[in-house]
Amino acid sequence: MTSGPSCVVVADIGGTTTRVAVVQAERMVARICVPTVRGEGLAEFVGRAVNDLLASSGMNLDCAVGMGVSIPGPLNRGRRQVAFTGNVELRDYPLAERLEQSLGIPVVMDDDANCAALAEATLGAAVGCSAAVLIVVGTGIGGGIVVDGAPYRGAHSAAGEIGHIVLDPDGPACTCGHTGCFEALASGPALAKRGKMAMLGRSAPILGDLVGSDPEAIDAVSVLAAAKRGDPGAVAALEETGYYLGLGVAAVANILDPDVIVLGGGLGSRPEMLAFARRGVTEHCIAPIDRLVRVETAQLGDDAGLWGAALLILAETE
Repeated sequence: MTSGPSCVVVADIGGTTTRVAVVQAERMVARICVPTVRGEGLAEFVGRAVNDLLASSGMNLDCAVGMGVSIPGPLNRGRRQVAFTGNVELRDYPLAERLEQSLGIPVVMDDDANCAALAEATLGAAVGCSAAVLIVVGTGIGGGIVVDGAPYRGAHSAAGEIGHIVLDPDGPACTCGHTGCFEALASGPALAKRGKMAMLGRSAPILGDLVGSDPEAIDAVSVLAAAKRGDPGAVAALEETGYYLGLGVAAVANILDPDVIVLGGGLGSRPEMLAFARRGVTEHCIAPIDRLVRVETAQLGDDAGLWGAALLILAETE
């Protein structure tokens, strides 16, 4: 085993899976994807994954100049501590400090949406833009803001909580405890819920066939598939979800006036959602934002968090 040329180690920690990679000479030379261990054992789990990956690649920690971590936020204490994340079951958790103690290398971390936004602004759909916003639409809705090549984090490191813009105070309950949030109205679960109601109301026969008449089997993917085949209830569910997506994107455009808004995530990267978002900007933004703010699909996919984490640690160690 050899130390070899210098490298950085990166981790993208999610509620279900954790990706760990080694970046060397601007390339990912090794990677693994493993189920996330939630709660207090997270730091030990990540440290073990890093060592296992390096060993399997014929390297060791002597070659690593630092580590970047992407994790659901918000963060506090100078982005050294996870303030709270329900997905990974952490509160006031000193992840950066524990990883530094375990691995013996500097560790920087940031909110996963900030990391993905930085990656898209540097390497993906927002290259060359002075102001860019990433909106990630999937199980929830998150966001990251990049201005002049750096993440904008706000006064309390909590900027970019786009999913909790209230679009309808009388709307459905959100996981944050409020009602009518962007996330509660335009996420994957929101689309699935509308599809379920359509099937139970007998207006979505194709959707019913796709899921074997089991309403609990309905998800965003099945609703999109049924809508593509012309199912009336699924089309209506998609239209309503898309309408709220457009409202949320327009609100972000009106507030921030970025060069580009990038849509990512399992639902946000679908071409149907891009069309709704662009329509929202055209119909609900003031001039000249309605004409000048572009809306594009993310380019880096599942690797965005890893690349963003790499950019963070490389900036610290250069």
